[in-house]
Amino acid sequence: MVASASPIPPIDLARMAAEQLRDPKVAELRKQPGALKLKEVNLGGYNLLCDVSTSRPRPIALDKDKKCLAVGFFMNAAELSKDGEFMTLTSRKQVSIHPSSSLFQHKPACVVYTELVKTSKTYMRTLSVVDPDWLFEAAPAYFRRKRASAIT
Repeated sequence: MVASASPIPPIDLARMAAEQLRDPKVAELRKQPGALKLKEVNLGGYNLLCDVSTSRPRPIALDKDKKCLAVGFFMNAAELSKDGEFMTLTSRKQVSIHPSSSLFQHKPACVVYTELVKTSKTYMRTLSVVDPDWLFEAAPAYFRRKRASAIT
């Protein structure tokens, strides 16, 4: 018997829109002109603040949503090194942000990604900025072991 995977539940756009309205960080983003191209976009009947710098509007995620991504994708994390390049935390391989990403012109300290694309370079695609402490909270034994091996 083959076990079927549970379908991924749809994103609750109503909840996301309501939480965006209450979140102080999103309120600050609305006021700041910056590198992100932000615009209110109607998605599924709900107005969401989205990054529209790429061909597809991407809703601005709240910290609690990004923390969930950090927990789920902690094995796909990369950090910015002192030389300005990203290194994966699991294999210590050099990677770059894909040119199609809205984060391409930015250098966040820590990200999680869903896929690596290898061309002349290895690129991270579909990524989100996360707090490195969230990764340690998600898998303390794993990151304690990694830090110890990096020192020796």
